[in-house]
Amino acid sequence: VPEFTRLRVDVTSICYDSSRAAKDANAALANQILAILQRYQLNVDDKVTASGGINELRTEVTYYGTESRVLCEMKWRATNSLVLEMSSFGVIPDIQDEVLGVVDAMAVNPNLVSQTYAELGQPSFLLRDTTLQALKRTAQAAAYDDARLQFAVFQNLCQFGSPRLTRIEPPQYAVYARKDGV
Repeated sequence: VPEFTRLRVDVTSICYDSSRAAKDANAALANQILAILQRYQLNVDDKVTASGGINELRTEVTYYGTESRVLCEMKWRATNSLVLEMSSFGVIPDIQDEVLGVVDAMAVNPNLVSQTYAELGQPSFLLRDTTLQALKRTAQAAAYDDARLQFAVFQNLCQFGSPRLTRIEPPQYAVYARKDGV
């Protein structure tokens, strides 16, 4: 069962004449979204983080089906990522609705040059590190017991004089999300 969710919103400002203009436009939209995310910090373990991204000169291209169109050449782009980690799953649709209300108003417009927009990613459902470590210890104990049982069967079938288990390879772990009840 997941213990917390992570929601990420990426804010991008493109085709600005100066680095400062791109950063300021980015900060204006990011602050609106940040205020929404901060309202949903409902528990002491919930947290919101903002991490500024790159501020760079680049040519921006947009695509319509198979056709591409240059929006601007060598203008400034600024990015920012906002992340909410929280344990209250029931409010996720409310957060998405609020953020999307702001994002929809700021979608990419192919008729504008300088513009700022945001993209809301899908929620990730995760376990805390302490839970992952406890699961790892449980899995290691079960793997050790299984190895001993397999060795005992091998010992009985092969009739060696004094067999001993000399090495157990460290287990490899991967965490996979369950899908469709599987």
